[in-house]
Amino acid sequence: MNAKGIVLVVVISFFAPLSGADNKVSIDIGKLPPHPRILLCKGAEKALKKQAKLPVWNGLYESILQACDTMLGLPVNERVVVGRRLLATSRENLRRILFLGFAYRMTGEKRYSDRAEAEMLKAASFSDWNPSHFLDVAEMTAALAIGYDWLYPKLSETSRRTIRTAILEKGLKPSFGKEHDAILNAPTNWNQVCHCGMAYGALAVAETEPDLARRTIERAVEKVRIPMRHYAPDGAYPEGYAYWEYGTSFNVLLISAMENAFGTDFGLCDAPGFLESGKFMLHMVTPQLRSFCYSDCSADAGLLPALFWFYRKTGDASILCNQGRLLPQKPPAGSAAPVAVRLGAGSVARQTDRAGNPILERRRR
Repeated sequence: MNAKGIVLVVVISFFAPLSGADNKVSIDIGKLPPHPRILLCKGAEKALKKQAKLPVWNGLYESILQACDTMLGLPVNERVVVGRRLLATSRENLRRILFLGFAYRMTGEKRYSDRAEAEMLKAASFSDWNPSHFLDVAEMTAALAIGYDWLYPKLSETSRRTIRTAILEKGLKPSFGKEHDAILNAPTNWNQVCHCGMAYGALAVAETEPDLARRTIERAVEKVRIPMRHYAPDGAYPEGYAYWEYGTSFNVLLISAMENAFGTDFGLCDAPGFLESGKFMLHMVTPQLRSFCYSDCSADAGLLPALFWFYRKTGDASILCNQGRLLPQKPPAGSAAPVAVRLGAGSVARQTDRAGNPILERRRR
């Protein structure tokens, strides 16, 4: 599976302050910052606009706006179940709402916020978000949580209530059903994705449902440690290259959200081997840009936006050397490519090696 759509925002989290580890999980909902507070926090647009002007990111930034302009001419996304999955719908909603919300916050153009609101209201009207395949619920909850949080000042009270109710009734509350215990305690990428989605939903609606939000976030921080044990001792990931991207990307999205909201990662980055995983993934790519293919993945080495987060945490620029060669100037048509994910990476710049191949190096300050 491919997490590049949601990882659009991983490097946006570069604006969050690095915090010390705190293993004690004690959530104080009353001290949450105001909306927007998920990933791209209030006031972060100014710094991000400067990054978007850099040659490394400008083409990708413009491609987001072009993708949003295309979305404006499409019908709103419908509930389409394929087999047992609503996942394609959830991911398209995540792509649209994330891009449109980002475009609004960067440009202030109302047409983008209006369309994001329409997408959220349509998704809120779905009969459910397909809880029998809970990844569908997790990604849809994350989509509406980000939209609700980012566009909160622009939404009418009626729209807020409708979207908030959907997050609660179709996302958070179903997650506490006994039938989902196995998934939420799983040692796999499902755990990482589902707890991230639920935590985002909780952060979005915390004012009106503080107790449920607190329980959801505390559960996420506790339970995500289960799959994080697999990174020990040296950062290896048992599910292969592609699922590293999916599971680990949502894992760092969760950590980034905790740091923004509470000023701590609750000790998650201290999990043995976790921060070493960026270096592990560097060695999973051959000089020919093929992946060392094991478990469930293809032989192609795709871009891994989460590595920019690992670079920021460790300061080890070597883990980005393949990413410069894989970084497209423009994402493929229809892709929720990791565009703004890298817009916050002010500490890296495009360079070339002696053969003229692009690399990414740490910018000297």
